[in-house]
Amino acid sequence: MRRQILLTIILFTTVLPGSYSQSRLIFTSSYEGKYHKPDSILIEDINTGSRIMKIYPDTVLKLLITGDAGLTDDKPLSVSNYPNPFESYTNIEINIKESSPVNLTLSDGAGRIIVRSERELTAGKHLFTFTGGRRQLYIVTLQTRTAHTACKMICCGRTGNTKPELAYSGNIHVARNGITTGSHFNFNTGDNLRFTGFMTDSAGSVVRDTILDSPSQSKTYIFNFLRKKRIVILMYHKLTDSIPSDEYQRNTTDFENDLRYLVSKDYQILSMEDLTLLGSGEKKLTSDGIVITFDDGYESNYTLAAPALTRYNMRATFFLTTEWMGTADYLTWSQVWLLSRMQDDDGNFPFVIGSHTSSHPYLEQSISNFPTHDAYLNFLNTELGDSKIWITDITGQSDIYLSLPYGDGANNQEIISVAKANGYSGIRTSMWDSFDPEKMNIYALPSIPILSDSPIEMIEDYLRY
Repeated sequence: MRRQILLTIILFTTVLPGSYSQSRLIFTSSYEGKYHKPDSILIEDINTGSRIMKIYPDTVLKLLITGDAGLTDDKPLSVSNYPNPFESYTNIEINIKESSPVNLTLSDGAGRIIVRSERELTAGKHLFTFTGGRRQLYIVTLQTRTAHTACKMICCGRTGNTKPELAYSGNIHVARNGITTGSHFNFNTGDNLRFTGFMTDSAGSVVRDTILDSPSQSKTYIFNFLRKKRIVILMYHKLTDSIPSDEYQRNTTDFENDLRYLVSKDYQILSMEDLTLLGSGEKKLTSDGIVITFDDGYESNYTLAAPALTRYNMRATFFLTTEWMGTADYLTWSQVWLLSRMQDDDGNFPFVIGSHTSSHPYLEQSISNFPTHDAYLNFLNTELGDSKIWITDITGQSDIYLSLPYGDGANNQEIISVAKANGYSGIRTSMWDSFDPEKMNIYALPSIPILSDSPIEMIEDYLRY
C-alpha cells in the first residue's frame, strides 16, 4: 500500500470562550501519480496574515493550531526559510522576543561567511530575501544580544555566477490573534487558510501546489505535484556518411537514430524562435521540448541534415560562421538561401539561420589582444554585427540568434549588451544543462553537445535530474 500520511495537524478551534474542539487535518501528496514527500509546507491564515513554515524531517509532522492567542513559545528567537529547498531566491523569516541588535549570517558548509546583515530590529517578525549563488548548502545563523539559533537551507537551482545577496524586506505585521511563534499557530474558526506544499522535482526545480480552505473538522487534503516541463537544446556540428574522424562529427545513421528516438519520446520539437514565444506566453509547452541546432555551417547541413530532418518533420537552427561560407567543406551562400526557403507540408519554414560570428574567435578571451577597451568593443561589434548583416541580407530573416564560438563568454554582460545592440534575439551557450522555459535567460541559453559517440538517451538525465 502506498504510504500517504505526510503531515498531521492537530487542530483546536474555539467554539465558546475557553472551550475547544479537536480535529485532525491529514495531508497526502502525489507526484506524477506516485507518492513523494514534500520538502516543506507553508500554512497561512489569510484573515490575519499569520503564517508558519513546517520543514519535512520525517513521516509525520504535528502542529498545534488554536484560537487562544495566549499560547507562546519559550524560545527567545527563531529563524526559518521558505521555500526550502529553493531555486533562485528564498524568504528568511526571523522572530525575536525583544528589541535587539541582530546579526543574520549565511555561511557555506565549510563555515565560510557568504553574506551577512547587521541591524537593530524591534521585537516581532521580520523578513529577509536571499538570492542564492553557486553553493547548495547554506547555514543561516541568527544572533541577538542574548541568544542565537541556526537553520540549514538548500539551493537546488542553477544560479551560475549570480552574486549572493541578502536584503531586508521589513517587519511582518499581523493581528493580535495572528502572532505565530515556534510550533504554535493561532487560528480562529471561520478563518480562511492557505496550505502550500513545496517539493524538489526530478529536474531539480522547486514545484508547488496550493490548497485553500476554511477547515472546521477533520479532513484530508492532497497536494498534486506536477513535474515542470523542461527544454534541451541539442548542439550538432558536421554529419558524415563515413566513420567520424573527430568527436565533433556524427555519423548519419546515428543522426537518423537520434531523430527516431525524439519521435518515439513524443518531445515537442521547437525552433529558437519558439523560445521567444514561450518567454512571452504566446506559446505553451505540451511536453518536454527539444531544440535542434548545428554549429559552424558545414555543407552537410544542407546535403545530409536537412533531408533527414525533413523526413521526420523536424525543425532546426543552423548557426553560421559567415566568413567560412563558400570555402571547402562549408555551405555556399546559395545553399544557405535554399535552406532558409525550404517549406514543410504546412507551408512553414522549418530551418532558421543563426550567427556563429564572422570569424569564430574567442569573444571573451580576446579582450587581452586589444590595447584599449574601445578597440575590444569595436571587435565585438564587427564579429556580431557583420555576421548578422550577412545573414539578414541573404535570408531576409530578422529574428536571429547568436551561438558563442567555443562557448566562450557565456553570461558576459558586455557581450550580451553588444548582442542586444546589434539586434540579436538571444544567445545559445555551451553550458551543459536543460532549462525551465518560465525562468530561462534568453541571452544565456544552455545546450548539450551531441558528439560522435554520445548516446542520445543522455538527454533524459538533463530533462529529469
